[in-house]
Amino acid sequence: MGDSRSSTPLAEETDSNVDDLHLTDNVTTAAGTAQQLQIPQPPWYVQFRQMLARLRIIFFSLMARLEPTSDVEEADAVCTAILAYADAYRELRRTAWELAMAKQTL
Repeated sequence: MGDSRSSTPLAEETDSNVDDLHLTDNVTTAAGTAQQLQIPQPPWYVQFRQMLARLRIIFFSLMARLEPTSDVEEADAVCTAILAYADAYRELRRTAWELAMAKQTL
């Protein structure tokens, strides 16, 4: 396939290894996350991210419990819990998306 690098001016300047401080600051800012740039997030989004983090902890706890078990009933129970986790994860993301869309239309 072809070259996967972007042909935007910013990418070309970044690829040329120019030691211009002003350019470096722009590249850093363009690549920064909302948290790094300290863009305030709405409270619902912060709560959404916290709930996703809790779900991830639950998932990894379930996986850690599933790996060493040889008990079929326990494995079935853990697999059922993992499926419930997946449902909760999808529902949480869907709800957050709907809330974000509703906020944009106001």
